[in-house]
Amino acid sequence: MTLSEERDFVFAKKPLLGKLYHAYKKRFWPEYLHEVAQILPKKWRMEYDVRFDELAQVCKKISIPLFGVALTHKIITSLKSKRFVSTSDHHGVLCHPFFLNFNLLRATSLSDEPVISFTCGGTSFSNSSYPRGIFFHDTSLNQIKAPFIPWKYRQTSAYGHPALKPRDFEDLKRRAEAMNLPEKQRTKISHLYDLYQRDIRIRKSQLFSEQSSVMTRLLWKGAGMEEDVIYLECESIVRMLLLDVHLSRDSVIHRLLFDEAYRTGYLKHFLGVIGAHRTNGGTELFWYRDLKQRRKVRLTVTVSSEQAVLRSEDGMVMIPLTPKSIRTHLSEHALLPCLALCYSIVSFYYGITLGGGFSQIQYLGDMKNAWTGLLSDVHDPESEVGDAISTDIFTGDFVIAGISDGMDTKPATLMDIYLWGDGSTQDHIKRLFNEMPIGDTLDIMIPQLCHTLAPSSGPPSKTKNFPATLHVHT
Repeated sequence: MTLSEERDFVFAKKPLLGKLYHAYKKRFWPEYLHEVAQILPKKWRMEYDVRFDELAQVCKKISIPLFGVALTHKIITSLKSKRFVSTSDHHGVLCHPFFLNFNLLRATSLSDEPVISFTCGGTSFSNSSYPRGIFFHDTSLNQIKAPFIPWKYRQTSAYGHPALKPRDFEDLKRRAEAMNLPEKQRTKISHLYDLYQRDIRIRKSQLFSEQSSVMTRLLWKGAGMEEDVIYLECESIVRMLLLDVHLSRDSVIHRLLFDEAYRTGYLKHFLGVIGAHRTNGGTELFWYRDLKQRRKVRLTVTVSSEQAVLRSEDGMVMIPLTPKSIRTHLSEHALLPCLALCYSIVSFYYGITLGGGFSQIQYLGDMKNAWTGLLSDVHDPESEVGDAISTDIFTGDFVIAGISDGMDTKPATLMDIYLWGDGSTQDHIKRLFNEMPIGDTLDIMIPQLCHTLAPSSGPPSKTKNFPATLHVHT
């Protein structure tokens, strides 16, 4: 397909992305970011303000061991002020161009303010975004992948995955020494792995998701970026909110899980919504993490003998839908909150506006409609989500940063910036945000988005050349 045909195909599947493209294609990203800041509400409903303290306490509990007290204070202050995070990113170590460029935009446009993402930790390690490792380019622009997580875990995800051990970093360093890269770049990779291996927060972490948050910040700083990038796994936040608040206290979320009328309304209205459940796919409320088979298992709500249970299709998993049972399984990371449950809690219950990628800006609106339909069914007006929550704020899937060998240019990863960048890289990126129209930056990703939506159509077409931020050299 030609670029025009690929663009038409993507926009037919994702019309809100098409709407954004046509409205802003000749404008620039700093303008868009400024206009988004005006969209975000200045005042919140009273219940959102009261609830924010619950969310803040959970974020503190997760953030302080990873980032320390001072930075955590800045994170909470920013969350309270903006009530906005990006959720377009998949949890792992920030690397992929899908996620890199909006982080670059926010970091070069904000002043002394952390760039916060509530990242998706339920994404399978086999996803094309490569959450199981990092990747970058050699002097011929060939892609080199450096996995942290073995391929045998490809059907699992970052959420609940055990932490890397010191010996894992030794293995990574040995593999780096054999890479087809100039000595300077091999040395920089080894230095990064040494940094990871020595960091006390990484060494103390019990989970890969915790380590990934720290590793992302260290890589970002190592690449010369000034403002902090903060990755907090959304599913871990929701897990802690359930454990600390909603399993033991009556709330809309408690009733959604354990009250038959609320739960029935949820299952009815969220049916078919991406990130929730379908008649033959997705999952209802939670995934089950089968550690023996190293996979996520779909669950459905089944009522038997007046007892609601979460049941796998083969009947091998039967989890009573009671606060005690859910607490036990969440404590063990055996249950993974599904995306619809996560976003309902974080956005529609706690009032946080979520920026997303090309798919999320479409399905988050469907989730909002489903949430409103649920509350209408049970006549619960106190917790209705109002117009204050926007669902179509775009925070992903475009490219500014490019890497070139003098003949060709490809989208750059964060590792590319770390390996090939210099002291002028951030200033160069900042200038490009005011020089490259939004339409051009989206066109660079259109072939890949088309391939993501229709993998059977073959590999994506060649990305058009664009101004390079980085240059490889021998």
